[in-house]
Amino acid sequence: AEPLGVAIITTLNPKMAEKVGSAGYAAILMVLAPLMLLGVTCLSWFPLVALLFVLRTSTARAYIPLYQNIVFACVPAEHRGKFAAMTAFRLSFFSASAFVGAWLADVYHSYRPAFLVTVAWQFVCVLLFAPVVAWMPRGR
Repeated sequence: AEPLGVAIITTLNPKMAEKVGSAGYAAILMVLAPLMLLGVTCLSWFPLVALLFVLRTSTARAYIPLYQNIVFACVPAEHRGKFAAMTAFRLSFFSASAFVGAWLADVYHSYRPAFLVTVAWQFVCVLLFAPVVAWMPRGR
């Protein structure tokens, strides 16, 4: 279900990026994803939790092409390799976060604390991304 969700959401990327800019639309997705994870954390009706989890994961993966578009629009060609390396390094943090999440799940006998930490961190990332939204011209 997740690949289908990513495919659906990414088909919206060009139209939405045209309306609010790549950075603006990425920021919208970056806000929606943790809100959905918060729903996963707080709700108890399984069908809704499952739907929100798939939508959240799809949404979180759908802004990756927008991020790449921003890098290509803003970074000179001779420096793009450095950004690609930085992105690969950033992806290694998923393993570290999985370790911390598993530790929190063991300590609290629930995944909810790990999800709450993830939500908080993702909102911090949105704040760090805000200058990019302000700096990027609309329609790019």
